[in-house]
Amino acid sequence: MQDIQQEINKIWNGWNVVEVLGEGAFGKVYKVVKEEFGHNYEAALKIIKIPANQAEMDSILNDGMDEKSITEYFRGIMEDIVNEVSLMSKLKGNTHIVSYEDHVVVPNKEKIGWTIYIRMELLIPLFMFYKKNSPSRKDVIQLGIDICKALEVCEKYKVIHRDIKPENIFVSELGKYKLGDFGIAKQMEKSIATLSRKGTQTYMAPEIYLGNNYNQSVDIYSLGIVLYRFLNGNRVPFLPAFPEQITPNDKQRANLKRIKGCQIPSPGNADKELARVILKACAYRPEERYQNAEELKIALEKALDKEKKEKESIVNWDTDDFSNTIIINGDKTELLRKRDLYRKWIAMMPRKMIGATLLIILAIMVCAGGSKLYKSMQPGKKETVKDSAIVTTEVTTEKEKKKKETVKKDSDDSSKAISKEKKKTSYNNSSSDSNEYQNDFEKDSDEEVETEVTTEMPITEAPTTEAPATEAPTTEAPTTQAPNVSEEFIH
Repeated sequence: MQDIQQEINKIWNGWNVVEVLGEGAFGKVYKVVKEEFGHNYEAALKIIKIPANQAEMDSILNDGMDEKSITEYFRGIMEDIVNEVSLMSKLKGNTHIVSYEDHVVVPNKEKIGWTIYIRMELLIPLFMFYKKNSPSRKDVIQLGIDICKALEVCEKYKVIHRDIKPENIFVSELGKYKLGDFGIAKQMEKSIATLSRKGTQTYMAPEIYLGNNYNQSVDIYSLGIVLYRFLNGNRVPFLPAFPEQITPNDKQRANLKRIKGCQIPSPGNADKELARVILKACAYRPEERYQNAEELKIALEKALDKEKKEKESIVNWDTDDFSNTIIINGDKTELLRKRDLYRKWIAMMPRKMIGATLLIILAIMVCAGGSKLYKSMQPGKKETVKDSAIVTTEVTTEKEKKKKETVKKDSDDSSKAISKEKKKTSYNNSSSDSNEYQNDFEKDSDEEVETEVTTEMPITEAPTTEAPATEAPTTEAPTTQAPNVSEEFIH
């Protein structure tokens, strides 16, 4: 650490090395700070050594190259890296690309080679961030969207990153994902191809590994594998599922299957739509992938919108916040999903019970009304009290009418009998009026017959039977005159 600090003091006086942030095949990354006028400034310092170590130099010497050829070989690598660093300065200011600040190239004094110092904005490495903040599915989708935005900038400058992996992705204090190490790893492959492949072949597109022609879709492929890993319990395709242990042979077999074009299974923690997006990005044939970063970004944004809507629906009935749910394996995520659905079902129970109760009441009313209607349609049956009362009233009225009619008939018959008897008595005493008596008797008989016929007529014509009764006094006229007839007969 002290040797590094001494070198830094010669280059950028005032910057102090605090700690090591990371280490890779081509160098180390340090955290450096500077205090000026009461303000503290922080930055990341990446140191790249060319060649990486003495073993690399010895390997090239054993290949038969002389010292001059070796010097020119490594000088070309150094210049290519510097050119890529200058490209980073052009990309400076983009939200999702690591901001470049400064760089210095220092040649080695005693041996062939150079040391490159690159100062960049201080960010949190992705793995370190996820260890402290376990990613949700929404976080992983947002990671893909942010890196797609960075690749869109690269496409404008016709830059292919070719080394997209979690180690080259960083997170800002605001939670923005950023892509770093543009072109540096690509140029370092010329120096140590074997070491480079060991570090990146897990995310390498098949056409690069096989030495075929490629285009910007190789970055889409690598990003797809990165997203797959974080949606599959931190396991890349074809590795044993968590919590099984991973062996070096497992990694080798997984890479061989992927390079051969075996069908990649769906990630364990992705729904059907999101899995389709990821698998298309990781398609074996370049023409079957998304052809640019914008296409993949649009697909991921749709998946993110769906994820937000689902989360909003959960918040409506549950106050728990699952944004920090760790994605370890598919079983745990499925368990959480089932728990959420169960709680949602419980919350909806009151509404369901009210609806079911209303349906039951409606069904009872319909059945009762149908039964009532059916019984009312049966012949000869009176179901309602009202109908029964009406029928009873009608029957009673009819009986009273008949009774009154009978009483009137009896009264008329009695009156007629008395009148007839009187007439008979008076006519017996008068021989001169025998014929008249006979005629009256026949007339009374005709009236009696007519009365009997009239009483047998319908009830509605009953008043006609009362006519003889009203004329009864007129039939008594002969009776009142009878004494006069008798006196004349006697004399």
